[in-house]
Amino acid sequence: LLRGYIPPRDSSLLFIYSHMVEKGNYNIKTSPVLERVYRSERGAAVRDTLLIFPKGMTSADPELLSQMLRYLNEHFTVKNWGILFSGHGTAFLPAGFYDGEHSYSRYDDIQDIVFAPGKYNMLYGCVPDWVEKDPLVKTLSAEYGFSGDQRVTREMDVNQLRKCFPMHFKYIMMDSCLMGNMETAFALKDVCDYYGASPTEVLTTGFDYSKLSQYLLKYPEPDVKSVLEAYVDYYIRNHSSASISLVDCSLLDEFASMCRDIFAAHREALD
Repeated sequence: LLRGYIPPRDSSLLFIYSHMVEKGNYNIKTSPVLERVYRSERGAAVRDTLLIFPKGMTSADPELLSQMLRYLNEHFTVKNWGILFSGHGTAFLPAGFYDGEHSYSRYDDIQDIVFAPGKYNMLYGCVPDWVEKDPLVKTLSAEYGFSGDQRVTREMDVNQLRKCFPMHFKYIMMDSCLMGNMETAFALKDVCDYYGASPTEVLTTGFDYSKLSQYLLKYPEPDVKSVLEAYVDYYIRNHSSASISLVDCSLLDEFASMCRDIFAAHREALD
């Protein structure tokens, strides 16, 4: 992200929320941080810390997300709010689907990529060579922790997510697996104008963050379509694997009405 377009201080606003794991150890409690990033007059990228939350807080807690967004809404005036979530997603898969037989066999490698310092960093874009040769799907959930010796996974439900927003968004994007489905888009239709996500797995490196901010922040109106096209172009060119969807949420009520008519006409077959 920091290798791409960074807006000047008196221009568009770019905020980053992060919750890092220390030395790959989930037992060490760390503080979530909210930063504003802007380009100084000398051309340097400045990361201005706005909030540091108490150690041990869970980023998958809807109250934490709601608190952060309320702070931004109260302290900054923005014409077009937009938000992008990066992490694992399960959309409408059953709870616990990735446990047991559906779990991924290379979890330890993925943990090393995401949390080992210098190996993989979304902000700076350094990626291990083997990821380019053998890309993985994103398999980390919203947050991992431990209760004694038992690993605990915490995720936020889509219906909880939509209740966290104190503002309306021009767009919501998910750099996450499986979130590009109509059920999720419909759940978020009243809080955003456009919804963009992949209906399939997202490979480990995710969206092209070096280009993302120029499409969203450099011009008067955010260009969500170009962000998603850049994602598809990169993965088709390098790995021959990508899918993405962009939904105009103003059409979803009509879409739901059409689905109800179809389902009603074929209810016996569906049952």
